[in-house]
Amino acid sequence: MERARKRSDASDSLPADKRPCNSPEFRTATSAPSLVYLQQTNNPSTSTSSMDMPTPPQNTTSTMDMPTPQLNTSTATMDTSMDPVYSSDESDSDNNSEGSHESPPSSPRQAYNGRTDDSGHGNFKKILEALEKNEPAEVAVALFQLCEALSFCNEDSVGLVPVEKMVPLLVNIAGGEGQPDEMLLAVRAITYLCDAMPRSAASVVKHGALPVLCGKLLSIEYLDMAEQCLQALEKISKKQPVPCLQAGSINAVLAYLDFFSTSIQRTAVSAVANMCKRVPPDCSPIIMESLPQLCNLLQYSDSKFVETVAISLIRIVDSYSSSPQLLDELCQCSLVERTVHLISVDGRTLLNNTTYMNMIGLLTKLASGSLVAVKSLLELNIGSTLKAIFMDFDLPQSAQYFHTDDLRFNQAYEVLKLVNQLIPPAVKDLADMQFILTKEKILTDQPTLLCQFSKDILPVFIKAVNSGSNLYVSYGCISVVSNIFYFSTPEMLVELLYDINISSFLANLLAKKDHHVVFSALRAVEILMQKLPDVFLSSFIKEGVVYAIDALLMQEACQNSGNQAVDGSASRCLCYTFDMPKPAQTRSCHLRGINKDENGSQSGNGTIFTLARQLKGKYFTHEAVSADIGLSEISHKLKTCCQLLNDTIDIPSNEEYLSNVLDEVMRELCGGETMTTFEFVESGIVKSLANYLTNGKYLDKDMVYDSNSHDHYMSVLRRLKSFARLCFNRVYKGSDETVMIFLVRKLQSVLSSFDSFPVVLSHGYRHRSFRIEVPVRHTATHPCVKISFVRDNDEIELSEFDGGVLYVESTSSLAEIERYLWPKICKTHCVDGEGSKEASTAAILDVSSTCSSEEVTSHERRESTSSEDSYGEEQVENTVINEHAVPNLVFKLKGKELSSSFTLYQSLLDDQTNLEPDVINGPKFWNDVHTVTYKRATNHPNGNIQQLENPILSSSSVNSTVQWHSVPFFSSLLKANFPCNLSKSSPSFDILFMLRTLEGINRFSYSLLSEEKIDSFAEGRKNEPDSPKTSVSTVPQDEFISHKLSEKLEQQMRDPLASNPSGLPLWCKQLMETSPFLFSFEARKKYFRLTTFGHKIHTSSSDSDDSSPRSPSGRSREKFKVDRQNLFESASQMMESKARNKALLEVEYLEEVGTGLGPTIEFYTLISHEFQKVGLGLWRGDLCGSNENQGFVAAPLGLFPRPWSAAVENLHGVNFQDVHKKFVLLGQVVAKAIKDGRIVDITLSRAFYRAILEQELSIYDILSFDPELGRTLLEFEALVKKSEILRSGSVGNHASTCNLDYRGTKIEDLGLDFCLPGYAEYLLSDKNHCESVDIDNLKEYINMVVEATTRAGICRQLEAFKSGFNQVFPLSALKVFTENELDTMLCGENVSWSFAELVDNIKFDHGYTANSSPVINLLEIMQELESAQRRAFLQFVTGSPRLPPGGLASLHPKLTVVRKHSNTDTDMELPSVMTCANYLKLPPYSTKEKMRERLLYAITEGQGSFHLS
Repeated sequence: MERARKRSDASDSLPADKRPCNSPEFRTATSAPSLVYLQQTNNPSTSTSSMDMPTPPQNTTSTMDMPTPQLNTSTATMDTSMDPVYSSDESDSDNNSEGSHESPPSSPRQAYNGRTDDSGHGNFKKILEALEKNEPAEVAVALFQLCEALSFCNEDSVGLVPVEKMVPLLVNIAGGEGQPDEMLLAVRAITYLCDAMPRSAASVVKHGALPVLCGKLLSIEYLDMAEQCLQALEKISKKQPVPCLQAGSINAVLAYLDFFSTSIQRTAVSAVANMCKRVPPDCSPIIMESLPQLCNLLQYSDSKFVETVAISLIRIVDSYSSSPQLLDELCQCSLVERTVHLISVDGRTLLNNTTYMNMIGLLTKLASGSLVAVKSLLELNIGSTLKAIFMDFDLPQSAQYFHTDDLRFNQAYEVLKLVNQLIPPAVKDLADMQFILTKEKILTDQPTLLCQFSKDILPVFIKAVNSGSNLYVSYGCISVVSNIFYFSTPEMLVELLYDINISSFLANLLAKKDHHVVFSALRAVEILMQKLPDVFLSSFIKEGVVYAIDALLMQEACQNSGNQAVDGSASRCLCYTFDMPKPAQTRSCHLRGINKDENGSQSGNGTIFTLARQLKGKYFTHEAVSADIGLSEISHKLKTCCQLLNDTIDIPSNEEYLSNVLDEVMRELCGGETMTTFEFVESGIVKSLANYLTNGKYLDKDMVYDSNSHDHYMSVLRRLKSFARLCFNRVYKGSDETVMIFLVRKLQSVLSSFDSFPVVLSHGYRHRSFRIEVPVRHTATHPCVKISFVRDNDEIELSEFDGGVLYVESTSSLAEIERYLWPKICKTHCVDGEGSKEASTAAILDVSSTCSSEEVTSHERRESTSSEDSYGEEQVENTVINEHAVPNLVFKLKGKELSSSFTLYQSLLDDQTNLEPDVINGPKFWNDVHTVTYKRATNHPNGNIQQLENPILSSSSVNSTVQWHSVPFFSSLLKANFPCNLSKSSPSFDILFMLRTLEGINRFSYSLLSEEKIDSFAEGRKNEPDSPKTSVSTVPQDEFISHKLSEKLEQQMRDPLASNPSGLPLWCKQLMETSPFLFSFEARKKYFRLTTFGHKIHTSSSDSDDSSPRSPSGRSREKFKVDRQNLFESASQMMESKARNKALLEVEYLEEVGTGLGPTIEFYTLISHEFQKVGLGLWRGDLCGSNENQGFVAAPLGLFPRPWSAAVENLHGVNFQDVHKKFVLLGQVVAKAIKDGRIVDITLSRAFYRAILEQELSIYDILSFDPELGRTLLEFEALVKKSEILRSGSVGNHASTCNLDYRGTKIEDLGLDFCLPGYAEYLLSDKNHCESVDIDNLKEYINMVVEATTRAGICRQLEAFKSGFNQVFPLSALKVFTENELDTMLCGENVSWSFAELVDNIKFDHGYTANSSPVINLLEIMQELESAQRRAFLQFVTGSPRLPPGGLASLHPKLTVVRKHSNTDTDMELPSVMTCANYLKLPPYSTKEKMRERLLYAITEGQGSFHLS
């Protein structure tokens, strides 16, 4: 017998006269009155009385013409009112299951209710009279009419029913020994009555219906009667749960459960759930009797059935949670075992999230009051189950539930609550003392249980804290860890912590701001030192635990009052976050004391500083810390070397010595002995390296960098090259790890240990309309901040603002606020001095045509996402802000000047995060009035910054092939600073500076090492200029990703207020601009979507999966018809009209019926192919004017623009204006593809991506698209440098320059002139184009070739591309990606798959399975296809010859293969596809060879049109 299904042989085993009405001879009991069907049966034994029953008269009442009566609501629903554990919107009916019930249409009921009261009353009176006469024929008809009438009644109209008279008659008929159909109709009438009039259930119970119904269920004669009884009990139990329970209804309902269909089984357990809602203590024997069977029902396979059973058990435990004895009895009925099995095996698939968490809560309630439950859970190895749940649960994903008011919906919270009940706290409440001590005895008497539990829980809890969990989860985890330490023996601790760096973990926690977390960490330190002092003393010193305790004591000394900080923390007490609810008046914060009572429990009056002093005085005295067990020897050596490096760093002409010292530092750093994170930081290595690389100017306040800093520039560049050479050395001989990898990993470890980047979450946020006053009056869907603008005390020129408290939009910039305030606070003489109010406003605003499209697009986006009123685009046009205008006002918050580059809201967040950790913006933040002072600006506050960000240094002033001053990381080295708002005293500042430098070295490693080799050749240290042979083992980009920061960013972006980029904290924007490499590719893609388009649901190819007018991401759709024969013109028209639209673009082809995802993807593929055709004059390698007008430009390393001279407008029939237009169109197409999440089939060179991102190209970029030209130029560059050194007289004599040659040939004999190689029409110079190139003018020649190839010759094409791109969205938004990532986003991935990937990512349906012979043949054929054939196959099925980012697994919808049926010869059929659904219809060919033949023919010849199949 299959669970949750009706017995297949149930009806067959019954005699013919007791066949259920839902057997083949009958329909389901609720479909129509059983009486009618009994009359129609041909089986004479079905009912002996049915043959004598007269046919109901047709004119008895008009109700006979009404539709078949139905139940008012689904019979499988239960009463869930005022019950938080059951979701009221869950429907338990199953339309596909036998015996399901549907709600009737509303119109018949309304028709019935529309009758006059007199008519309804008369009908019911006639029915009552017929029932009282007790004549068989009249009773049957009356019951039929009653059921029909009740089925269309509601609570109002059913009041006409004489309930007190009618119910006894119905109960009597149902319980009698009369006709089966009469009994069935009577029970049905009771069901309908309780459904339409729930309060009538009391009368039904009073007149003895429950024993009758239970009796029918316990002695089943007719299955349809039993089904009707179950439905009646389900309705009665909603209002009368206790009487039903007392009547033994649970046992009756469950007695023959397996005989019923799935829908009726759901009805049965719904009735049980209703009865268990409020279980009185005197009913406990009844519950205990039925509980074993109820627990067994958790093993059934129907999800709704199991969920209802789970809710029943949750309600039972809730009812008995205050009685330990009853909880013990529950545990003895296998409740614990069944629940653990459910949540560990089937819970994810069978239960919704709320019920699943409540089942964990059920175990928590059992463990909170039952020792039997605690012991059973530990014996069942509950730790393994909780570990799987905790690891499976994405902690950052639950960020929106981190506030205490929402924690009950958090899965992590439920796990922590349960663990806190299993491992009792060391700090005990007196009320629970005895119970907790008994729990402790279980743990101490059976240490193996504790050990196994701890092995599962400890690692995942520590990992959760290290990964950046919120304050509440962190506190819960460290509390559990501390309690485990308390109950563990020393031997057990050694085993548990063998692979865990607990010292580093505790040191990081001691640096937290919240005192509850710090207190728990101090307790853990104390316990470990009590039990294993010899093991942990040295470790605590090396990992910084002792240092952190000293820092705490220094913090105490700096405070005016020892309780000041604690008072602030106590306002948000976490001590009872994971305890079971108790009266609030019995609780007090544990932080108020750490004195010990006679039982050893901690209580009393004290602070965390008291505990810190105790630890310092008892375990970490000066004598103990100064002993030989302190910092490691390598730490001392490294400190010495760093000090030597610092002392000699400013000595001029000492570079060789410094290089040797640096080499010694790196050898010590990467030596064999391990070094802790704390030792790494304390050694000073980070600051020393930063100081060395910045030429001793790191964080120098007097540092000014300008065009006269040539010597500083050369020193920094020289040191950078030396450091780069050391970075790519091996850590030791034979090792695969380089010094660079070692440094990066160390720095990442340190960065993760610091918590300088808080996540700001919104609590209690709901989307509604908010009235905004600043910058313009309108309404918005996000909250606004209340600001009181006050004039600065020193300000005398401006007036006091008398507008009171203003509601300022959270996205408002300071420039927008100034625009609002300036006319209201500017005095008359102030205006006169500047011309007029309009002139002053114009100083702030610039709405002229000079605004870039990027600025306009950005502002339009912000306005459209924030404003919901009728102002619309007009307001946008009138409020475009010119960010470069000089401000008239300076704003201050608490005395700190606010930066004009941030919004006021971001500045408020920044101020708040400096005060407390884990900031939560609740109602208090939005209700408080924030005071902001203003004063007149004396000068441009950003002037100096602007000067630093744009140093004036021409490339001609340095002897370098790379424009290093324009490289961001090198620019930071020159300025000896890091462009971030982070405090320079923060340890994270130095780490970020070095990580940015290392990442830059890694990206430019080839350039740096090649230049150093060229220098070595030029200086005579090498005989050959072998820079082209430079081989560098670079560090994978993933090594630079901070997973903790990535998780924090994703967590922050899920916050409701993150719908606008200005709602993010400052660190998100600053780190993304300066160090995007710290974040994962996925996190950056989400950030890009959010800040550029405001998409919280990120666009993908699945946006066109349905035919609705709006995509799943909420964007509307717009269609455009395209002519296949004229793609360029169609694409140009499309982009002209649709490029600026926010709608998702869909393509249709002229004279074709296909539309949707498939044709759209194919359009992007086809138009990208058009751009690659020869003869267009777009790309290098294009044979302009040749006879080869077919085919595509050959560019194995990617396409790069063909250089066009400014003096040439026409070339071989190609006009440059056409080239310009096509690059504009290409920019539009590429931008639209990225915005809509489409992929294009075009391979662009990495240098092209760098160029459009406004990165300076150099001679090394030429290597990426024209290696032969690049290598030649590099060798020429080496010769030029050697020539310059020889001429300088520092080495040899001037005659030596004559001996310089290129691979044995003198430069003048190469026959070079001043024309661009490969492009004879491109003259490099009008003056000397006829002059031949020799050693004297070789440098000029190199510079001109590089300039023409990477700048002057392609600048117009690049500007055209950018102008087209910026029409869709700002190109600068892509700067957070690398060239490789941009290529992946735009072009997807090349087609490659393994057999295992095919099996895992292809769905087989409608006639095929994974084991079908045609399927196996198809997979083998796909695996054997060549590269070009794979591309053709993919384009045939999906519309694109490339896979989306992520490969075959990311294809959405999933590639599906179904069987294609044919009435003709199968082997002659061709496969067909539905590209919108990635749906391949494959005939079952007779052989693999035939399938290959027909498939290749289809993918070759079957493309190019969309028609109905």
